[in-house]
This record gives sequence, C-alpha cells and structure tokens, in this order.
Amino acid sequence: MPKRDKYADNKRLADRIERTGRPVDAPCDYCRHRSKLCIMSTNARSKKCSTCARRGHKCGHQFTTDQEWDNLGRDEVKAACDLAEAQHSFIQYAQSIQEVIARIVRLQKHQQFLRERGGRMLEHDIAVLERLEEEDPLSTEDVRELERLADEHDAAQIAALPGNNPALIPMTMNSPSFWAGFDLNMGGAIDPSSGSLSTSSHSR
Repeated sequence: MPKRDKYADNKRLADRIERTGRPVDAPCDYCRHRSKLCIMSTNARSKKCSTCARRGHKCGHQFTTDQEWDNLGRDEVKAACDLAEAQHSFIQYAQSIQEVIARIVRLQKHQQFLRERGGRMLEHDIAVLERLEEEDPLSTEDVRELERLADEHDAAQIAALPGNNPALIPMTMNSPSFWAGFDLNMGGAIDPSSGSLSTSSHSR
C-alpha cells in the first residue's frame, strides 16, 4: 500500500473546499483570531474550513463573544441612522426640485401672458395708426422721410453687428434683434420672442 502523502491530502482538501465553499459569517477560532477569510464547504458535512485543512489545524468554534455582539449592534444602529439621514436628504431634495419646477411653470405662464398682452397692444397701435392714416393720409414727403429714417435704422443695426464693432458683441448678442432670423444651420433657429430653439426644414 503506497505511503500516504499527508501534505498532498491536506492541500487537495483545502483546494476543494475553496472551490466549492463560501465565506461564513461566523469564522472558526483560528481564522477569527487572525482576521482571515473562513471558507467552509456548502455541500459536505465536514465543518473544517480551507485554512485549517491546509494548515492541519483543528477547526473549532466557540460562542460569539459579547464584544462581537456589541460591535454588531453598534454597526446596525449606525447603518439605520445613515439610512434615515440619506432618506431625509432625498425627501428635501425632491421637495426642492418640486418647488423649482412649480416656479418655472409660473414664470412660463407669466411670460406667455406678457407676450399675449404685448400682441394685443401691438394690434391696438396698428389699428390706431391705420385709422389716423385714413383720416390724415401720408404725403409723398412723409413717405420719403419714413424711408430715410428706416434706412438709418437698418444701417445702425448693420454697424452694430459683432463683426463691425467688437466692443458691442456682448450687447448685441443679448439683444433679441440680434437673434432675429439667426440660422443655426443645425436644423433650428432662435425665436427672438422667446429665446428658444425652433425647428426648421433645412435640407443638407
């Protein structure tokens, strides 16, 4: 009968336990005292861990100490407090988001109200102007003067473009007239009345 290789047997058993086992919550005395990972088989009656099998130690277990139970209780309390704090922070964050959304909705409604009001005021002024022109028609000289003033206005707008006067770049870019009809060449254009991007049908 061949001589038994104790070292090979212990190594084979330890390797097998590590492959088929799992770490246990209550480690054996040897692993616990040395802060080692205690791996035991899940499909065998043997309660020997891989570390003890590899080293030839007796794999013994004792009752969990009072200190370990106290440490567990302290960790559980801390985890509960951390969870409650995180939940409270989330609730506050969610409430803040809801308040911001509500404010945005109110401002959008107010902005729409102002636009509609401005449209009604513009319609009123146009109607008044048309009635005045019917009562007192513009003369040729009046039309010529209006054309001249309009040309001056157009020339002033062209002179105020960023390429002509770099000092006016911030001012002109903040002006709604700068964005009027501004083509982004990306399938959209800026609406000068709202400052939002509107889609257009550009072909590439």
